[in-house]
Amino acid sequence: MDVTKEDADKRYALAYPMEVSSPAFAPIDVKKEKDVIHNAGKLHAKEQYDRIMEQVAVLKKQADSLMNRMAVSEVMHKCNITFKPVHGKIYFVYYDTIKEEHMLSMTNPNWKNNAWPSYIEHRMTVRLLGDSTWEEVIE
Repeated sequence: MDVTKEDADKRYALAYPMEVSSPAFAPIDVKKEKDVIHNAGKLHAKEQYDRIMEQVAVLKKQADSLMNRMAVSEVMHKCNITFKPVHGKIYFVYYDTIKEEHMLSMTNPNWKNNAWPSYIEHRMTVRLLGDSTWEEVIE
């Protein structure tokens, strides 16, 4: 392409300098630049993905905890309760193998004078939460 001094519009529209006093330039390795950009994008996407997966793990743990509370609450709904449970207090669930029913008690199975008959088995330790669901207490 022949660009003369009279053709200034073309001269300034070129992608490379035409003056002797213009700064030096070297051709850019486009493939290398694309690889650098692609790798940087992959790195940032991976970091975001890892952050999201950490949040998913927290949400999964919360969901599993909620499902466990719902399952325990379902057992407690069918449980024989002869007193009014207090929120936040720990209680003990026993299973009567003869009557085939769960029952709630304030008596700790580890209490030294525990005189439950052999057909009554301790199943779990529970706590009534403020939202009226029950959670199993792991001792």
